Amino acid sequence: MQHIGAGNKRYLVRFRCRFSGVQAGGLRTNWSVPSGTTGNRECMGPSQTNAANANDGIVLDMRWAVHGYGTDVAYTDPRNSTGLHTFLEEQSMVSMGSTAGPITLQWAQNVSNATGTVIQGDSWVSWQQVT
Repeated sequence: MQHIGAGNKRYLVRFRCRFSGVQAGGLRTNWSVPSGTTGNRECMGPSQTNAANANDGIVLDMRWAVHGYGTDVAYTDPRNSTGLHTFLEEQSMVSMGSTAGPITLQWAQNVSNATGTVIQGDSWVSWQQVT
């Protein structure tokens, strides 16, 4: 998922991801931004410290944090199922430097597991130019 930004502009960018997989695999995200881009991202979703909860959907530990664009952020799927989804949201007021280019959400399984973690097709990115 990505947005292509113009140089010397500011954007409100939001990635909202529905994902599924086993609790042990989890999900790790990072943002790739063009050189000279400044800002931080707000990360909200189930913390990697959650135990498996299956169908009750109760998440005991949440991540509510601000991280730099180049920081790996780990989440888990406490639903512990490929058929039950959970979600995360990351957003930022992105200040592009003079270099235009893509703002990309990068993701991977947090811990190698035979059951893959899947970003669902109804995940989305929204962006709004502010200046």
